[in-house]
Amino acid sequence: MSTQPDHPASAPCIAIIPARGGSKGLPGKNILGVAGKPLIGWSIDAASAVAEIDRIIVSTDCPRIAETAKQLGAEVVMRPPELATDDAPTWTALAHVIGALALPEDTLIVLLQPTSPLRTAEHIRDGLAAFQANPEADCLLSLFEPPHHPGKAFCSDPESGFLTGMLSPEAPFTPRQQLPRAYMPNGALYIFRAGDLLSQQAVPRQRIIPYIMSEEMSHDVDTLEDVRRIERLLGERK
Repeated sequence: MSTQPDHPASAPCIAIIPARGGSKGLPGKNILGVAGKPLIGWSIDAASAVAEIDRIIVSTDCPRIAETAKQLGAEVVMRPPELATDDAPTWTALAHVIGALALPEDTLIVLLQPTSPLRTAEHIRDGLAAFQANPEADCLLSLFEPPHHPGKAFCSDPESGFLTGMLSPEAPFTPRQQLPRAYMPNGALYIFRAGDLLSQQAVPRQRIIPYIMSEEMSHDVDTLEDVRRIERLLGERK
């Protein structure tokens, strides 16, 4: 539940882009060239085009990423090494930024993963409008509707080895149209208040409102093949 009883429209709005240097699957991913600019530049540019965002902060442990982010117009908060390991949860890096900048608890945090270059300024503006229109919400989360309904999935009983429906025993055999609509997070956009993240020690996980994006716009960068696919989609956008 939100820790803030009132959330004026004038509350600061800060975009935070977490971009650590240690990517094992695709080394140097966050500053890899994608369609003519560093990957992180797509998120910085999208945030820069949103008038409601007061500051754009890149949290990183990598001097090369820091220099690139500054050249692209973002501020940088250097992240301690212990907050940039594979196991360090993202919320700890966000809390570090909040503390380093002494942000008020009612600050709106717009979390932009740099691996989602197809997310646009329009997506961010629409997400902010939806979140601010629902003062009871603790978080806005971007999602897409997958082509294969997750309710159709099975899991295996560890003792018997027999399969059962993950949602219910009947769900895998139920027509998709009769199952509740299901969505998958795409990592492109999260919006919440600084005080809620600090009090819950996590990106808020209750009272979440959805922001639905298309499956096509939900692609993110994890492999070189992802880069090629996204470059094709960015080229089609021009």
